[in-house]
Amino acid sequence: MNGGQAFYFQQDHEGSVTHLTNWNNGSGQIIERYRYDAFGAPTIYAPNWTGRTTSSYNNRFLFTGREYEGASIYEYRARFYSSYLGRFMSEDPKLFDAGDYNLFRYCDNDPIDLTDSMGLDAESNGDGTYHFLMRSDAIVPNIIGNYVINTTDGSLRQCAGAAQFLAGTRTSDGILHDAPSARHNGWTRGAPLTKETPNGTLVARRWENGTYPNKRIDQYDAKAVEKDPSIINHAGIKIGWDDKTGKAIVLDQWQSQSGSLQAREYDAQKEDWAVVNATKQFDPKASESDFAFELQKKTEAQRESSSVIHSKPREVSP
Repeated sequence: MNGGQAFYFQQDHEGSVTHLTNWNNGSGQIIERYRYDAFGAPTIYAPNWTGRTTSSYNNRFLFTGREYEGASIYEYRARFYSSYLGRFMSEDPKLFDAGDYNLFRYCDNDPIDLTDSMGLDAESNGDGTYHFLMRSDAIVPNIIGNYVINTTDGSLRQCAGAAQFLAGTRTSDGILHDAPSARHNGWTRGAPLTKETPNGTLVARRWENGTYPNKRIDQYDAKAVEKDPSIINHAGIKIGWDDKTGKAIVLDQWQSQSGSLQAREYDAQKEDWAVVNATKQFDPKASESDFAFELQKKTEAQRESSSVIHSKPREVSP
């Protein structure tokens, strides 16, 4: 709204606002145009392409939909970005855990194919799908040993639910949303998990026909699971790589008393680990998960029954 009149943002595939339109009895008349260079420096035009020095409608949402502060500066939630310099104005809050030795670089210097709506890491794959990265406020050493729970009833989240919470997005209104749900074939198989996969990436294993099956334990053959528990679909956040063992280090949770968030090693190739892709940027519903430091004690019988769900791989120090 501006002066009591409703305006509408028209955006391209990167979320950049290209036109501002009004209602005009449903015709959507263009009232202002926007163009950008590769790194987001804006040029503002009237509908007839006459240049303007500032927006005539006080529009501050421009490159990738982020708020323009003027003087080539955008507010990217976690930090400020300079379209003149083509880089962020402060270090990545994740430091080198973001997978880039340059802590100021924007989208690996590839703003044509990638975007970074949080000022943390690129999320767009450039083909209409997204991959997901761990939230900057989820600091690995601080959450090891915690549990991700459902705040509505206090129950433990399964591995995928915990991973969705860790890779969530806080929208401009301050509300936290989980990464898209794995249910109903919501996750599709991306690039194989390798040493080069950036730390902080949401990953999963045991894909079926290119999608994450999200099966319950009772949907697997019990004898087959007992013989090789790694056949079970599983998800987590890649946080490192062990050069000695050639295995990925994944931050994950099991739905059991002994399954708190830990850094564990997995054979990425043998177990078919891959990057999680989805067509949505986040779950439209506000997150109903949170961290819990302690859980009520279970009986030994409960522990034994829950241990069937996952075999415990070697834990490593984060």
